[in-house]
Amino acid sequence: MSRDYYNPLLVVTVAVLLGLRMRAAGDAVTLEYWLLTLCFTGVVVDGTLALCRSLTQRPAMRSLVWAFVFLMIGCSAWVYVTNDSATDRESLAAYRQMRAAYKDGADVNAVNEDGDTLLVLAVKCGKEDMVRELLAQGGVAAALQQEAAACAVEQGRVAELELLLQAGVPVDAAPHGTPLLSLAALRAQEQVVQLLLEQGANPALADTRGDTPLHYAAMSNSPGIIRMLRAAGADPAQKNANGRIPIMDARSAKTAEALQ
Repeated sequence: MSRDYYNPLLVVTVAVLLGLRMRAAGDAVTLEYWLLTLCFTGVVVDGTLALCRSLTQRPAMRSLVWAFVFLMIGCSAWVYVTNDSATDRESLAAYRQMRAAYKDGADVNAVNEDGDTLLVLAVKCGKEDMVRELLAQGGVAAALQQEAAACAVEQGRVAELELLLQAGVPVDAAPHGTPLLSLAALRAQEQVVQLLLEQGANPALADTRGDTPLHYAAMSNSPGIIRMLRAAGADPAQKNANGRIPIMDARSAKTAEALQ
């Protein structure tokens, strides 16, 4: 094997081992964190190799190049991850606090200072077992169940959404005036759209402004969702309150083509 492949192979191996160690410790390891681990390891490994080679008067340029590449990719990944991870940590801390209060006898419909219920926080954090427990116990207000369903749609939590639908949340529920199917189209959540359509969601149901799921799919530049909606019977000629049809909101040629 060429020496050109030694550095990246070593980096990938170390990164995978670190990621597996994190998972074994019970930490959530997303694709973004794998990428960060890979890049951080690359900077450390290749930076160290470059230093060692320079001290031993051996060519160090290749290691410096690899270290620079990993550093640039890692910086980009860090910006992306930190935008979401802080919110995730805050949600998880709020969930743990609300769960402890619930176990101590607090009202299941209680809200925290951010206006979130335990059910909504469980959905946000992907705590499927807690969602199941809360719904099985009963007592969660119907409006709060719909709020949790909207959260599940936005977060792409298919399993949690399915539990909420099974518990009685209407598939055409419209928290804050926007139907769940339209919200899924706006967030480009294809799996959620598929679930809602399978559960009988109305692909032509408009919101308070007359926008249909097709309008929202056009806004989110989601030709795949548009095809799913049209296969379910959505009408690309349906106008909203301003007389606009979905293709007027298309943001790419592929999206426009899917609406024709």
